[in-house]
Amino acid sequence: MAYKKSRKRRRLNPRVKSWLITAIVLLLLYPVSFGPACWISSRAQPSGDVVSAAYRPVIRAWRRASPEVRDPMTRFVMWGVPGGRINYRGDAIDFQ
Repeated sequence: MAYKKSRKRRRLNPRVKSWLITAIVLLLLYPVSFGPACWISSRAQPSGDVVSAAYRPVIRAWRRASPEVRDPMTRFVMWGVPGGRINYRGDAIDFQ
């Protein structure tokens, strides 16, 4: 006796689906929000400690990227920083 395989597609639980969508959106927004975070920090907290702690992976990737990636990202960050000055301290930045 041959058994037929069921062709039903398993659907994701709506709760799991919403968590997956939320995680994907946050992963996309995290690097994009680096520029505005620098702009705010340059005015509110020029030492850059909070931005450096929260965005350490982004700063590390930015510093080690090729010039084709690093230069546009630098222009994006500098666009909103008054005086257009950023100092690098290893994997940290400050705006003084």
